[in-house]
Amino acid sequence: MTKNITVRPTTDLKHLLMIRQYYKRAILLLCCTHTGSKYALFPPEWKIDEGNVITANKGQLEIYEWFKHVMEEVADFWNIDSIWHAGDAIDGTQPKNFAEPLCLPGIDQQKQCFEALIKPYLMRKGKRRQFAAISGTGYHDSIDSNTTKDICTDLGGKYLGVARNFRISGTSRMVNMIHEINSSIYMAGALDKQGLMITMAEAMNKLIS
Repeated sequence: MTKNITVRPTTDLKHLLMIRQYYKRAILLLCCTHTGSKYALFPPEWKIDEGNVITANKGQLEIYEWFKHVMEEVADFWNIDSIWHAGDAIDGTQPKNFAEPLCLPGIDQQKQCFEALIKPYLMRKGKRRQFAAISGTGYHDSIDSNTTKDICTDLGGKYLGVARNFRISGTSRMVNMIHEINSSIYMAGALDKQGLMITMAEAMNKLIS
């Protein structure tokens, strides 16, 4: 397990402090945490409602240490004001693999575990960080409910659907946030895709007249 991770080279600290003061927003983007999988982000121990305790394996502990490093040292250094998740927060039921890759098979337990991992980092230094998320692949979600939307509600965040184009408040930046790109967002084909690209370029003042 990795310990005492170096955040940044000392020689670069002065430069990092200099550029940090010019940032209008500092946003931390997470994706594909797949909580509930044997091979993904998981706390050292997790106690389910029935009292059983699930212990993380060596690989999960390594991922967890890096997660803590990013969420604490890196995020605090850059004064992160928002945490966004770009899909696949949990691993789902894994029906194609007969649930073999799972250490936590229940959807509700996976959701609660993910929320417990994120919640401590939504309030730092007396300030509330914004949380927002989009849905990932349907395979890693529940077929009965929208778990990503439920997570956003539980964490007091904003659910952005399966895809969203929006301007980052306080800046002129336009963002296209989506977990995976496929033809499903271009219902009329290539023409819609071209129109979307033009709209985004126009929003970013990158059209040549």
